[in-house]
Amino acid sequence: MPIIACGINHKTAPITLREKVVFSVEKLPLYLQDLSMNENIREAVLLSTCNRSELYCDTDDEQKIIDWFCRHHQLTPAELTSAMYFYHEEEAVMHIMQVACGLDSMVVGESQILGQMKDAFGESCASGTVGTLFNRLFQHVFAVAKEVRTNTAIGACPVSVSSAAVQFVKHHFSKPLNDANVVLIGAGVTMDLVMRHLQPNQPRSVTIVNRSVENAIDIAKKYAAKHANIANLPDVLVDADIVISATGSTMPLLTKTMLYGRQKPLFIVDIAVPRDVEARVSELPNVELYSIDDLKTIIQQNMRGREHAAEKAYDVIKERQPAQIHY
Repeated sequence: MPIIACGINHKTAPITLREKVVFSVEKLPLYLQDLSMNENIREAVLLSTCNRSELYCDTDDEQKIIDWFCRHHQLTPAELTSAMYFYHEEEAVMHIMQVACGLDSMVVGESQILGQMKDAFGESCASGTVGTLFNRLFQHVFAVAKEVRTNTAIGACPVSVSSAAVQFVKHHFSKPLNDANVVLIGAGVTMDLVMRHLQPNQPRSVTIVNRSVENAIDIAKKYAAKHANIANLPDVLVDADIVISATGSTMPLLTKTMLYGRQKPLFIVDIAVPRDVEARVSELPNVELYSIDDLKTIIQQNMRGREHAAEKAYDVIKERQPAQIHY
């Protein structure tokens, strides 16, 4: 039974393509059901995060996978295939283990991806696309990831996209952060981490804006910040110097229209995929707009000195390449 790991990620595709190939968590069962019914895929696990959309499956036909990706995202094969990769059998298993251990992440060693993969596996099990082969495979993958975390230093001194975003602002914003009014759009785990790294810099004010006000209030209380409903975003932006955004919205929340006529400079870091900030915002004078891909230099600088830990993690994975799984 041929195991294939395929998809796109931050190494092969820019954000303009990655944000088009996002499989929303709410529709994951529908995607998987369509895959098994119409493409004759025997087993499958679908993983979609801000930096990758990957399908792990048991099939003999790569072209069906390409067609399925294109059909669900209104893309042509020419648009997708230049950024798409395919790993087969042993290489596929090796890739899956590297992803689970955080070795293929933009932030090498980050731990969030393992939880995301476990969630993806659980959703795939619930959708009926996991059988004996993939159940055995992923239980092994999770055991290896735990071993890597326990026996190597790959997760020591963790660097995250959230911390990189704050560092990026500190390095590129024209004024000290303690003289800035900051607006955070979103109230999930990512924004909680942003707030944790932002707080020691003592910005003049921080306002957390979110669709669910209750979630915004929870983080605002935790860090003595302000909060607001997303409907009031245009008003909140009036006094803002810096915006950091990270939501799960499929549509832009901050648009060019909201900032028309603005004279005050505005520094925006959008770490959401799909992007929360309309790309046309960058056309406005006095506005600097950056995406998650602009953080790569900061992340690479922070990863120096951890190469040895990554090498040890790779060694663990190689040693634990599963002989008991039959391809």
